[in-house]
Amino acid sequence: MIKKTIHICSDEKFIDGVIAQFARYRMIESTFFVIQRTPEIKYIKTRNANVFFFQSEKELIDKVNQSSRDCVVILHSIFIDIRYLLKLQRTVFICCWGWDIYSDVHSKIKKMLPLDLYKPLTRRVLDSQKKFSESVWEYLKLFMGVYFVHNYLYRKLFEKVSAVSTVFSVEFSMMNLPGKRYFPLKYMPLSMPESFIPKKTPESLSVPRILVGNSLDPTNNHIDILERIEKIGRIVEVLIPISYGGNERYKAALKQYVLKFKNVKTIFLENFMSREQYFNLVNTCCAAVFGHMRQQSAGNIGYALKSGFDVYLYNDSINYSFFSGLGYKFFSIENDLCDFTGKPHLSIDDQKKNYDAYVDEVNLDRYDEGMLNFFASFDCS
Repeated sequence: MIKKTIHICSDEKFIDGVIAQFARYRMIESTFFVIQRTPEIKYIKTRNANVFFFQSEKELIDKVNQSSRDCVVILHSIFIDIRYLLKLQRTVFICCWGWDIYSDVHSKIKKMLPLDLYKPLTRRVLDSQKKFSESVWEYLKLFMGVYFVHNYLYRKLFEKVSAVSTVFSVEFSMMNLPGKRYFPLKYMPLSMPESFIPKKTPESLSVPRILVGNSLDPTNNHIDILERIEKIGRIVEVLIPISYGGNERYKAALKQYVLKFKNVKTIFLENFMSREQYFNLVNTCCAAVFGHMRQQSAGNIGYALKSGFDVYLYNDSINYSFFSGLGYKFFSIENDLCDFTGKPHLSIDDQKKNYDAYVDEVNLDRYDEGMLNFFASFDCS
């Protein structure tokens, strides 16, 4: 029996891959509804009869509710006003991306997984940026019940859904959602990685390079990481992607902060570039440091691990426990980063083990079997 799905998406880099993924499943008929918030679509390149663009959230939800009653809605992150999502009259699956289920423990917005997202120096910079008017407005919203209403509607949305996917399966368990099924959707690569090639330090560079983070989002904890790199005691170039996430105020503060360093030479990647351009540049690095405390940048971490980089993670982070549980070999920001020499610490054997662990993790046949079994067992009527 053919299962019908409508995917509700934003204009994001992952969506072309999802469209291609579902085009391979003959038993699943998929349509994609994309919210277009800007005059030009930036990331989604696919144009076919199953992809539709909407500028109005209300129009999109109305169109979904006019669809076949047995159609399943797959929501790719909670990026639409929850008040609209609660009006959906179809079975709903949510694919959680991370930002939509984690909240900082100090935030008045309470999501499914509260966590201390910021290391001390980064938190200090963020706190120093807060204006008096913003603090007053925050108090007024608290007094008027704005946060209470948001948190209530957010919980109602999870009561409404039938199945939830998370980037790491352990996150679903952490969310404690009795009666909900785990939806095994992943944003999987549809081609096998190239053959294993040991990582070499680029000979053309006189100064070693380190990739730090994946975006401008302060949850990268850039400042705490850069302070640790400064303490290495030798000149190091640092690539910091800041083409998305965060805000202009944090960008200005970060750019100002790096001026104090003597050993850290910062290269900010501010403009969006193609995947090929980005990874060609990343491959000039010999190490990658990801300071996220929650699940974040999993694709970048996976790429760095399978490509033989020395990867550094905070040992009290969700990322650290997940990737160590899969058998990857990597390093601790707290314990190991100050020992960085500019040459690979991973042996070729450990690099090969990381490559093999990645290949096993992205096994497409096993993934397809799990996805198709899920849809075959799910009663959408």
